[in-house]
Amino acid sequence: MATSPLGAAIAGGGRAALGWLTSTGAAAWQGAKDLFSKGSQAAPVVQQEVQAVAQQVENPQSPLSFSAHALERMAERGVSQEAVTTAVEKGTTYFDKLNNTFTHVVQTANGKVLQVATSKQAGGNVVTTMVRSKFNDAVKLADGTERFVRK
Repeated sequence: MATSPLGAAIAGGGRAALGWLTSTGAAAWQGAKDLFSKGSQAAPVVQQEVQAVAQQVENPQSPLSFSAHALERMAERGVSQEAVTTAVEKGTTYFDKLNNTFTHVVQTANGKVLQVATSKQAGGNVVTTMVRSKFNDAVKLADGTERFVRK
């Protein structure tokens, strides 16, 4: 099985791969995840450094930052940073009382719904992304109140 470019860089150069990770975002994070899930001999400290850098990856065209979890979910679900930025900038925004985050919802060209969760802090760190068949803003919490409050 072929190793990703990041996997090869880490195996061959260790920490030198970190700059490459920062410049390539989600694809690089997926490469690192693939490498470490296959039992690489790379030192655990390098894996921790890769994860720390991935948590700070930013798209130069976007004020958003992406958590490692968000990058992982984006890679798994085929969601680009541009799609996330569009959802945050142009989608319908709700406050999610259950998770204490903002949820940005936008309909995609293929009829699916992209849901992007961001932290409440200024700058809106992207926490996760979901692709769903529909978004139900009428979900209730255990106390009977609405989970999503439109902003």
